[in-house]
Amino acid sequence: PEKSSLWQAYDLIKTKKFVDLTHSFSPDIPHWKGFEPENVTTLFTFEKDGFWAQQFCHVGQWGTHVDPPGHFSEGKRTVDLIRPEEMLLPLVIIDVHEACEQDPDYVLTMDDVRGWEVRHGQLIPAGSFVAMRTDWSHRWPNTDAMD
Repeated sequence: PEKSSLWQAYDLIKTKKFVDLTHSFSPDIPHWKGFEPENVTTLFTFEKDGFWAQQFCHVGQWGTHVDPPGHFSEGKRTVDLIRPEEMLLPLVIIDVHEACEQDPDYVLTMDDVRGWEVRHGQLIPAGSFVAMRTDWSHRWPNTDAMD
């Protein structure tokens, strides 16, 4: 039987390079000082229960996560209202890591956006996910460097 277009897309995607941008959770990962550290409790063990399960307690904005519009603006959509198809988007990365080395509080500007468009010979495609490359990941997991 002929493959559906979804399987064809998967066959193409699986040949591409995947980049994991996540960090492992732990109680001592850098986090905003207003949040308590993560608490991990082992609820079941192989020896006693035949399986292993842990309970993780932390705020929703812990580690790698999605900040929906409702995180910053009252009345806007929360993550449960974001449709799955909205989570797979073309990625545009605007590299401002050199500016961030000079100013750790650097804010992306329209000149940065226009610079990307000039370098790539196109406007940022509508519906793209635009990410700002800061290289702050190199500071991980040094809590002092993250402040």
